[in-house]
Amino acid sequence: TFNTSTQSFDPPTVLQTGAEGERWVVLSSGDALSYPDSAITSPTGDLEIIVRVALNDWTPDDEQVLVAKFGQHGKRQFRFYVDPANDSRPSFQWSANGTTLITANCPAGQGWSTPADGSALWLRVTLDVNNGASGNTVTYYTATIYGAWTQVGQVITAGTTSLFDSTTALQVGVRGGVGAESATMSGKVGHVEIRNGLAGELVAPVLPELWQQTLAS
Repeated sequence: TFNTSTQSFDPPTVLQTGAEGERWVVLSSGDALSYPDSAITSPTGDLEIIVRVALNDWTPDDEQVLVAKFGQHGKRQFRFYVDPANDSRPSFQWSANGTTLITANCPAGQGWSTPADGSALWLRVTLDVNNGASGNTVTYYTATIYGAWTQVGQVITAGTTSLFDSTTALQVGVRGGVGAESATMSGKVGHVEIRNGLAGELVAPVLPELWQQTLAS
């Protein structure tokens, strides 16, 4: 349903769940979803990402990339991922010049709770490139129901920032660019929001089945 207050589509409403359960795109290691680059899909200011995801392993040995626009050196824009090096908490990384990386890990002790393996969770991250106090702010949220957000981490860093305008495609479940996928995710994705601005316009479809799917060879 289109919401005239938010000027965007509301999340899908489940009317009935069939014998096969909820609708998901299932990604095994090496599978990828992608959406082509354009001026619309390349926000350079504030950014908001929301995903509904169920990881097979929420304490993985390897990085689990949720959403990325993150190619080779010189083509890096952002990636949102679950990082085993950060005690399997969410992390967000971006670049202002396509090469130099800025990382804001979801901190310990601010509310993050590791889900059970295979369970579904709404995850949200926002990047405020200019927080009005000569800095930038990355904030993490979780929810079991869309919209009922609980803040679970925030990182405030001195200095304003921006996002590099990368020509790499948007990707779900991987990073590296189409045909060069790495750090793949194993699990299910049911919803993807990438917004230009905080509560801004959508830049790609929210239904992952509308993205291009590439299966692992």
